Amino acid sequence: MKPSIKLNKIPSITPPPGSVSAIPTSVTFLFDTADNGAVKARFNWVTSDMTILHSVLKYAKKDGFNGIFTETIIGESFPIDQRDLYETFMGNDKNEVQLTPIISHKAESLELEPDTEYVYSVGDGGVHVTDTTNLPSFRTPAANIDEFSFLWITDSQESGIDVETAYRKYEHFMGRAVKTAMKNHPNIDFIISTGDNVDFGFDTKLWDAYYYALQPYLYNTPYYSATGNHEYEGNPRITGSWESIDPYMVTAKGRINVPKNGPAYKGAGTNGLEPIANGAIKQRLDGNTYYFEYGDAIFIVLDYSDNISNIDETGDKGFSFSSDKVIKTQLDWMKSVLKEKDKKWRIVAMHHGPYLGRLAQPEYWKTVTDAFDESGIDVVLSGHDHLYLRSKLMNNNQVTTVPGTGTTYITGGTAGSGFDALYGHNNDIAETYTEKYTDWVVSSYHVMDVNGSGISITSKGIKMLPIDGVTEQQEDNASAFKEDENGYRDLDVSSKVVLTNTPRTKNLSSWKYPNPPVEQP
Repeated sequence: MKPSIKLNKIPSITPPPGSVSAIPTSVTFLFDTADNGAVKARFNWVTSDMTILHSVLKYAKKDGFNGIFTETIIGESFPIDQRDLYETFMGNDKNEVQLTPIISHKAESLELEPDTEYVYSVGDGGVHVTDTTNLPSFRTPAANIDEFSFLWITDSQESGIDVETAYRKYEHFMGRAVKTAMKNHPNIDFIISTGDNVDFGFDTKLWDAYYYALQPYLYNTPYYSATGNHEYEGNPRITGSWESIDPYMVTAKGRINVPKNGPAYKGAGTNGLEPIANGAIKQRLDGNTYYFEYGDAIFIVLDYSDNISNIDETGDKGFSFSSDKVIKTQLDWMKSVLKEKDKKWRIVAMHHGPYLGRLAQPEYWKTVTDAFDESGIDVVLSGHDHLYLRSKLMNNNQVTTVPGTGTTYITGGTAGSGFDALYGHNNDIAETYTEKYTDWVVSSYHVMDVNGSGISITSKGIKMLPIDGVTEQQEDNASAFKEDENGYRDLDVSSKVVLTNTPRTKNLSSWKYPNPPVEQP
């Protein structure tokens, strides 16, 4: 049995969002797999009291716990202070955001026993720690997992003039979606997001509100995330343009501790054991491009979205993510990982999907899908469009009906409030590959079930209905719509849809590991 999840109340030890505190906030963890197959837990938390520099993780098996933790891990911390960016902001509404400095804390457990419940505490190792009365806990995966379920959310992004306003939005939309999913699917093993978690990635109060709304679940449920364009880009109304003021997404990366197995660490050289990325590309992909294993599945998390930038990729400030060099780096890394790993199911999570519903396909989409075909990817999970779209089975940009010969691409409905009926369905693009499409939904969630027989999805959302004969949302009249009082509805043809019952075959036997890049002086 998994530890019970408190659905309605955040422990009293947790300070309110946006407050300056030495008590840990934005507490997350996820599982990482060591080379020998053992599981470790990677923790991340934040303190807004800039004097709290110590990062201490303590944990013990829950069975027989007598109040004394058996393991103490000293982690690392680093400050994130981007207040000087205010000087560069040119938008009329630049005072709406907060750039509150924080300390990001990271710590990693030792190897853990399978199918075992642990209690833990994070903080400074003294009085500034998580709740000591009701200790948070987690259960590690079993050694041989036959089946598992995970919750997928995307585009939860909200904004607000203050942290309380943003939190209320997150709680009403994303919080409702997660609460409903957890209630209807009590055996969810982990949560994954495909990005655009906040509206402005540089606005610290939005991250505070986002994680505060999720915190009751994140104490004991592993959480993984991709990054989207809203984690990266600026905004004309705030910063004066779409150009990124945080090109390496330092603020977003400071709230999650992902496995160190991405392009910054492996993918090139003999057996792919040397870093495949260097310079600005390494700095960009370190901390948001990674993989993790669960049961007989492997998840590849990519940093892929169309970003508007003219910054040279070798410059100090970053690079244009439209660069084919950056795309190739990630795809070669992915092939390197999958050449080594022989999991039955292969799933990709990334923000901007190649088969969308409302926008044209992004740059280099065919390069990406060709690599997925070669790598034998079964399912691709994406967001960005704020609508639900499930593609037909695709291979070489053609529809196939033979199980195990194509990839299913899914764009998830927004977990937030941005239902974006303004955009509508792009028939010129999407009709050719669309199997199922649903627009005008909010508070959406998706539960994926994976077992030896296949991968299936359950998708739910709240339908938005026009008021007084309104037939199309304009950019500023979302108030002309209301939520369907009948509550959640299926976004697909039925409550549970089988995506595949036959794994794809990868074709990487002749693919060669690239040479390590030459380090820049």
